[in-house]
Amino acid sequence: MKVLIKPITKKNVKEAINIAVAATVGERPEVEKDMFKNLTEKTNRYFAAYCGQEMVGEIGWYQDKEGFAKKALGDIFPEGEDVFWVAYFSIKPSFRSKGIGRILMKKIETEVKNNGCRKLWVYTLRARVFYEKCGFKFVQQGFIEDCWQNFLKKSF
Repeated sequence: MKVLIKPITKKNVKEAINIAVAATVGERPEVEKDMFKNLTEKTNRYFAAYCGQEMVGEIGWYQDKEGFAKKALGDIFPEGEDVFWVAYFSIKPSFRSKGIGRILMKKIETEVKNNGCRKLWVYTLRARVFYEKCGFKFVQQGFIEDCWQNFLKKSF
């Protein structure tokens, strides 16, 4: 299966938002705010995976300068210009387990390293095993977004 990775732009942002919301990785108002912010800010970037003409997944990264996860992580909250977070990562159900997630993750890793990243963090409710297969290490659980999530990091 040939997969093409493209940046999320004004032209395809609504489709990416729909994929993220359908996968329940965020509430629509929050996802819209963050993905539209991507179109104007350098500290957030999102990419889409295409099979043919169909967008089948999306992923992004951001720098948590507001300390969004600080309450959940406490003293181990990572700060600094070299710390990035995975954002709104989702694949349409019929395209899962086909390697598309790994392709998107490699794209993000390349992007964040090119932007000075030394640590890539993620929190997840359901995808801990996937992230561990991608080289992330479990750090701790933390209460965020009204439930206990797994926090993982990958160092470069």
